[in-house]
Amino acid sequence: MPLRSSEQLITSIVQENEKSTSTLPEPLPEQFIKINHLSAILRDKGFELPFASTQSDDAFVLTEVSRIIHELKDSGIYCVVIKSLPAVAKPIGDVDILVDDLEKAGKLLEQNSYDVSVDPDPHKLLCLSTLDGILVNIHLHGEIAWRRVIYLDPIDVINSATERDFYGISFPVASPEFEILITSAHMLYERGNMRVSLHNVLELSALFEFKNISISSLFDIASKNGWGDSLILFLQTANAIHYQIFHENFSTSEPNFFNSKTTLPYNPFFFNWTFSIRTMIWIRIRKLFTDFTSKNFRSVSDDLSAYPLDILKVFTERYGVINTKRRLNIWKNIIRSMI
Repeated sequence: MPLRSSEQLITSIVQENEKSTSTLPEPLPEQFIKINHLSAILRDKGFELPFASTQSDDAFVLTEVSRIIHELKDSGIYCVVIKSLPAVAKPIGDVDILVDDLEKAGKLLEQNSYDVSVDPDPHKLLCLSTLDGILVNIHLHGEIAWRRVIYLDPIDVINSATERDFYGISFPVASPEFEILITSAHMLYERGNMRVSLHNVLELSALFEFKNISISSLFDIASKNGWGDSLILFLQTANAIHYQIFHENFSTSEPNFFNSKTTLPYNPFFFNWTFSIRTMIWIRIRKLFTDFTSKNFRSVSDDLSAYPLDILKVFTERYGVINTKRRLNIWKNIIRSMI
């Protein structure tokens, strides 16, 4: 199904290079903007959104995050920000930091008056603090993993670190190559995401444009943990969405890579592009098979523990009674706004 007219206008605005002279549509497609993480882009183009955080609040949170990162470094903990400070502006919510010593990092944040708790994912700590009435939410990660299943070597990610500036503050972030890999793994495997947001598409486009990135090298890195084929599927799909909306492919030295028939229809119920449950099951079976044939039996055990829960979660989200009612209410409100 194609984008609604209001959603099409939003996509044209976010693609503009300078501050936009366009007018936001009425009624505003609030869910489309929120779910696709577009509020920061629109705010930077001069639009005021009632549900978007202010620049001053974002700057306050990032100033505190920068202080914590310096304390981690001073304590001998190597770290890099992942997912939270991408190449394309994104609302500042929880800030994810990958560290090489999770236990030590957690204790350091406790010493800084953060409330630290263990996430259901065992490689992750949730760290919360309220400063001057503003919530600072830091997630510490010891692995690039979800439900124990590891998708990248964390030391390789940390060693790839480069710098990116936000509000005049420099942060260590993963290299463009690893940012592409982390985004792809996150959307494919993080508790069954199996979707592509417009922000994912914009971010990947910016990363490919910023640097000449080898698709084959990305495939080799992902294949070390058994998901190289799934990575290719995700990148081809994201590129197909980019071409569908903006009529151009990602910028890469391997243009023939994207000449595929891969397509993914827009899902108006979820306001983004969702993979089928069949595809979700296929990529997990493929990874399980790869781990088994490579005799990585620990990963096989983690796969078998995680993937049934992923499938159940997505099936419930898409077909459960509560979410069916939610989708019907969304459609009812859309029809009312058109009358």
